[in-house]
Amino acid sequence: MTPHEMSRLEAGRWHIIQTCHIGGHIGVTETMLFHTLAGMWAATTRQWIRDQLAYLADRGLVQVERHEVKDWRATLTRHGVDLATYVTDCEPGIDRPKKYWGEGCAR
Repeated sequence: MTPHEMSRLEAGRWHIIQTCHIGGHIGVTETMLFHTLAGMWAATTRQWIRDQLAYLADRGLVQVERHEVKDWRATLTRHGVDLATYVTDCEPGIDRPKKYWGEGCAR
C-alpha cells in the first residue's frame, strides 16, 4: 500500500468516526457515510465503507447493525465517543488531526 493510499484509508476512518459522532445515539447509515465520503474521494464504494466499519467495530469504536438487504447502521461506542472528543489517545490506523485548542485558548 502506498503512503497516499494509507493516508486516505486512515483519514477515511476518522471521517467515519466524526460522522457517527454527529449521528449521536441514532447513528448513521452506510448511505449517509457514502454521500459524506464520496464528496471527498470519488473512488469511495459501499464495500470500502463496510470494510472500514468492520475494522472500527473490531477495535471497539463503533457498533454496527449488519443487514442482508437494508443499509448497515453504525453508532459510536463509549470508546469511539472518547476518541472523537479527544478524551483518549488515538492509536495508529486512524488519522485524527492534532488538537489545536485547549486550556488557555479562546474558543
